[in-house]
Amino acid sequence: MIRQNNSENKAGAKTKERVVFITPSLSSMIQAYINTERYESGINGTNYLFINLFGNHKGQPFRTRNFLRILKDAGEVSSLPRSEIRTHSGRSTRAQQLVELMEEHPELGITETFIIEELGWSSIKTLKVYRKGYSKN
Repeated sequence: MIRQNNSENKAGAKTKERVVFITPSLSSMIQAYINTERYESGINGTNYLFINLFGNHKGQPFRTRNFLRILKDAGEVSSLPRSEIRTHSGRSTRAQQLVELMEEHPELGITETFIIEELGWSSIKTLKVYRKGYSKN
């Protein structure tokens, strides 16, 4: 479980605690990061996953702009235009994927309730936006 109590994030409605499932490979990568980079920087015992490892803000959680800069740098290495990289892109893509799976593969049992819970939404209104944008090509 990842806690969201970062005072830099002013999005009050989006700070509720919830369980997020991750793949075993992602879990291994996170553990490797904690055991190497974070350990070597001397930062232990924090509730945050993404923290500054050096500088004036060492040990403090990333601010959104720090994360976005790192994401844009990584995208640039992959030849993606910096202007097209947003922190919300992955979330939007996941929402679109889940709606497509729900519509095209009902045998998978993906429901509106599942999608709402998976993405941490408090209302079906958000899902309706993605369903409206869905089209079978």
